[in-house]
Amino acid sequence: MKFSTLFAIAALLTRSQDIGVKADSKQPPLQTRVHLGMWKKSLLARDQEVLRAFEDMAMFDVEHDKFSQTTASLKPAKGDFDNFDFDIHLAQDYLGAESDNLVIEGKGIYDGSHFTFKLPVTQGKVRYALDSVENKDLGHEMKMLKYQEHVFSTDNSQFAVSGVTLSEDDNAALLKEIDMITNSRVQDLREGNKEVVAKNFPMDAAAPFVALYYAT
Repeated sequence: MKFSTLFAIAALLTRSQDIGVKADSKQPPLQTRVHLGMWKKSLLARDQEVLRAFEDMAMFDVEHDKFSQTTASLKPAKGDFDNFDFDIHLAQDYLGAESDNLVIEGKGIYDGSHFTFKLPVTQGKVRYALDSVENKDLGHEMKMLKYQEHVFSTDNSQFAVSGVTLSEDDNAALLKEIDMITNSRVQDLREGNKEVVAKNFPMDAAAPFVALYYAT
């Protein structure tokens, strides 16, 4: 399977529901019914796998004259890490997940002094849809996941920095870098960047998603 769909499937995570998939054809193809309850144990911790893909993201690839050793991580805003859950959507036009219970926390060195920062995430969301594509060779329609959008919005008015006082320009530069690195990580996972996927999305987490993908 393409890892471009793995991140979206990972977003389906831990809910127990039925999905009926039927493709019309000249000669009826195999019809599959997937009961997500049977996957619940194997998918239970996948919310955390998604968060781990956003741990310790290195910032400022281009050397900055004041910022160094700066990293950012996506974490639950409230509650503990192990019990975090995304809001899951399993409608045909919205297969994915979202949450407003997220925060970006980070640390680094600014002009020689250690600092930390925190930025609330107002919405983190990835959405696919179940689309029908005609397979002319087999003479029937196939169901495929089609990317729709991802949203990663933050409340910059609540951006908090501790340990140092940033200049206005450097505050803006740090916010811009946070936005760039988080959206870049989403893009890398969605497009299947091999280095990012291999490092941040363990392959032992992939097996149930592969099965779910091919079943649908």
